[in-house]
Amino acid sequence: MLKLPADLHLALKILAAKRETTMRALILEALEAYMSRQRGGGRS
Repeated sequence: MLKLPADLHLALKILAAKRETTMRALILEALEAYMSRQRGGGRS
């Protein structure tokens, strides 16, 4: 289980509601983007 600070948890919860998705999906999306940047040599 991932423990998030209360303010980050609330921000993710609000963003998930606005995008009609889940917090888990948002976290996975962010991790995938991070991994993609890492494989690309750190370029953004």
